[in-house]
Amino acid sequence: MQRKTLLTNMSAPAKIVGLTLRQPWASLISICFKKDEIRKWKTNYRGLVAVHAGVNFTRYEKGVCLQEPVCSALEQAGLFDPEIRRSHGRHDFSRLQFGAIIATMRITDCLDVDSHPNVALLERALKEDCAGQYAFQLAEVKLLSKPIPYRKGFLGFWTVPPEICEQIAAVSG
Repeated sequence: MQRKTLLTNMSAPAKIVGLTLRQPWASLISICFKKDEIRKWKTNYRGLVAVHAGVNFTRYEKGVCLQEPVCSALEQAGLFDPEIRRSHGRHDFSRLQFGAIIATMRITDCLDVDSHPNVALLERALKEDCAGQYAFQLAEVKLLSKPIPYRKGFLGFWTVPPEICEQIAAVSG
């Protein structure tokens, strides 16, 4: 009975859809720096989504972290230590979360990138090819007060287990 009350009080639904993103994209969304999520597939889904930071972190993604404006955004959010960069000439990625749900967001629309020049701005700034892709429009992004470890990520949308939904409700603002 107490669990139902908690979910009701926190306004969290009993069922949440998850979406796994690699770093730094997951963190950039969670700090509201990235306003849309670019995918090769479109979706009709509109609603609440748990942002899951995947466990993989490739050389390419590390390189993205070092490019502007990403590097500055991560530093301003406290996810990079600028002192380590200045004193050692390298970045410490240990403040980025991996294998955890770090935020929630709401998908409000899905737009064709080719028809909408005001979407995928970060990807375009990084010179990524977004032709033929789709931009999930994001709103109501909320960084969780505490990351929820969850190692299972999937391609596409996936159903967040009920016990993880309860944890999300407990740590969402």
